[in-house]
Amino acid sequence: MQLKQLLTTNRTKLVIYLCTAFILAALLLILINSTLVIDHSRHQIENVVLNHQQKSTLLSQMRTIANERAASLQKMLLDKDPISVSEELAHFNQLAGKYMIVWHALLKLPRSEAEARIIKRLTQLININGKRQSHVSELIHNQQYEQAREELLHYVLPAKSKAFALTEQFNQLQENASQHAVKSAQSIYKHILVYMLGLAVVIFIVLIYLVSKVSSRLHKNEDDIHFEKERSITALDSIADAVITTDAEGNIDQLNQAAMLMFGENVEKAFGKPLNTYIQFKTPLPGILMDNPAKQVIESGEGILLFDNIYLALRENEEIIIELSVAPILNREKNIIGAVLVIKDISEMRALTNKLAHQARHDSLTGLLNRREFENRLEQTITEIRRYPEEQAWFCYLDLDQFKIINDTCGHLAGDELLKQIAHKIISITRDVDHIGRMGGDEFTIVLKRCNEETATKIMERIRNELHDMRFCWDNKCFTFTVSIGIVGITAQSGNAYDVLKAADTACYIAKESGRNRIHLFNEDDKIFAQRQGEMEWVHRIYRAIETGQFVLFYQEIKALEHNKANKQNTGILHGELLIRMLDDDGNLVPPYAFIPAAERYNLMSEVDRHVVHLALNTISRYYHNPMVRNGMFAINLSAQSLSDDEFLNFVQLQLATTKVHPSNLCFEITETAAISNLVKATQFITTLKEKGCYFALDDFGSGLSSFAYLKNLPVDFIKIDGGFIKGMLTSALDHALVSSVNQIGHVVGIHTIAEFVETQEIEERLIKLGIDYAQGYGVARPEPFNSLLNKAQARHENSEAG
Repeated sequence: MQLKQLLTTNRTKLVIYLCTAFILAALLLILINSTLVIDHSRHQIENVVLNHQQKSTLLSQMRTIANERAASLQKMLLDKDPISVSEELAHFNQLAGKYMIVWHALLKLPRSEAEARIIKRLTQLININGKRQSHVSELIHNQQYEQAREELLHYVLPAKSKAFALTEQFNQLQENASQHAVKSAQSIYKHILVYMLGLAVVIFIVLIYLVSKVSSRLHKNEDDIHFEKERSITALDSIADAVITTDAEGNIDQLNQAAMLMFGENVEKAFGKPLNTYIQFKTPLPGILMDNPAKQVIESGEGILLFDNIYLALRENEEIIIELSVAPILNREKNIIGAVLVIKDISEMRALTNKLAHQARHDSLTGLLNRREFENRLEQTITEIRRYPEEQAWFCYLDLDQFKIINDTCGHLAGDELLKQIAHKIISITRDVDHIGRMGGDEFTIVLKRCNEETATKIMERIRNELHDMRFCWDNKCFTFTVSIGIVGITAQSGNAYDVLKAADTACYIAKESGRNRIHLFNEDDKIFAQRQGEMEWVHRIYRAIETGQFVLFYQEIKALEHNKANKQNTGILHGELLIRMLDDDGNLVPPYAFIPAAERYNLMSEVDRHVVHLALNTISRYYHNPMVRNGMFAINLSAQSLSDDEFLNFVQLQLATTKVHPSNLCFEITETAAISNLVKATQFITTLKEKGCYFALDDFGSGLSSFAYLKNLPVDFIKIDGGFIKGMLTSALDHALVSSVNQIGHVVGIHTIAEFVETQEIEERLIKLGIDYAQGYGVARPEPFNSLLNKAQARHENSEAG
């Protein structure tokens, strides 16, 4: 059997050798033949090119001589000196000899049929023209110049042009013949080259096939082993994670490139050694090492073992966190012959996860717990107190006093820096066991654990004193500030986190209302507590009213008084103030004084004002086709919080653009107090909207301390005199004088005056005498639903059109 295989192999080799020799011989013959053909083509091209060059040279010489002969005739014709004419005639005859020599040389060269036809025509033309030229020379010699000129112009020169045209045709035939020869040779060369390349490709393919066939038979096993080995090495090196293989004893057998980079140079000594001799795996428990994980898999025969949160010691004092997976290596008989370990470095991923988790739980500015995480910690503390009632904990609510001054004076960057310094100060005073959070803005919260009332009060007192003694400097300006603190005990009966937070907020509010810079310990019997609880309940009701549409608008007319009725057309047919009301769950009206204080206390007035502006403009736009509405003016009250809101101005402009209500239909009323407390922003707000066409009124004028001084700085259109003075002007000379003064000063600066709280006819008549422009109050008109008013206006409009 072996002999037969050997003979078969030898015969295969012999056939391959013979085929190869035959193919190489055939290839050699083809190469020789192709070389000869190419060489023959090259000689043909050279002959054609040489022949073309000779003919072109002779034709060029003939053209030159012909030009010289024509020039000689013209010279003889122009120069009438007999001696000069004789000399030129001799030169003319000499050129004729040269021309004939060149002509006979051209006739001796081989030519094609087309060239022969041109030569024949050219010969005839040369003979005729030669006689004409000789006749011209004789006429010149006989001094018959005029007849010679006629012969030259009408016969000699045209004949010369025809001869030149024939020579050009001859030259073109030469060039065409050369190009044809070159193309023919190139075509032959290309065909031979393609043929040779094709044949060579076929021969080499056959040769490679035969050689590979034999080689695959002779070296199949060796190639398979080498391929598998290379593939496994490449696959391992392409894996980003560190991969280590071991033998059946758990000794290191192979490492991929990532493992070499992870463990460094020392690992080169580890081949053939136990895995844990050079590589140490540590559990999360300090000081406890893992057994050789490869040996565990080999001995147990388990499929795959996964280990998470493992520490890997790399070099001295250097560890990384890894994920480790270990699997057995099986042979064809399914026996375990080793193990493979995949090590994934998750240190960066773990650090990133921890960072994201920290950011999700902490305030980005101060690093303290954010509101959500702090409430979770507070809830956990309440749960612990319920489980262990003997433990004591205290919740503290800190609110900085007059923090807004720093923001307004130095900007938000300064405010942020101050908040960071305060957070650092609070951390330095509190203990590690305590929880510190920032609720937002300038409000901080602390859970003091494992301490009694006295300790909690001392810690808060120290914080209060240290913050009071702080000096915050920014841009060469130094500030002092204080903090108001509310404290509430956390007991098993405290309720949930919201209840504790509400109680502490109430205590902080009491501390602030009592004069600021003080601590108030929450007491269930506090008189203000019930009021604060009610206000907090209103917060929920306000949000719900905005979401469910329970806010409605009422309209109260602003009446032009008798002497001012001519101006009524200037301000609109409908001129009145839009008032907000709330509907309770039973549809009953809730007056504004019930919910406005809560909205102001919890900074909701900007949201309420946004809702009023949105509701008013959308309602007006629905009736905007009615001239009574389109020409009207509707007053809307704005709070101080809205003036401080940087986005409120953009909101108003967007609403105007969306509803397409003209700005001149709106008059925004701003209280004197709100304008003074936010003078810069109020001026910017008024100026921007006045440029678009809105009107402005200064509400409750006269209630402030410096009312008249601000009329120079606030570009308002109306002054609404405070109703307290209007109601008392019939009985109080001071109130009467103040109303008169406000009216006179307003008119001096070009501002219309509006009297509020006009409740009787007597007051209205007195206002007319004083020259007040407008009146508003129950004596003029009571508030009515805005939608009802607009429906009535629409009905009047339709009736007027029908009539």
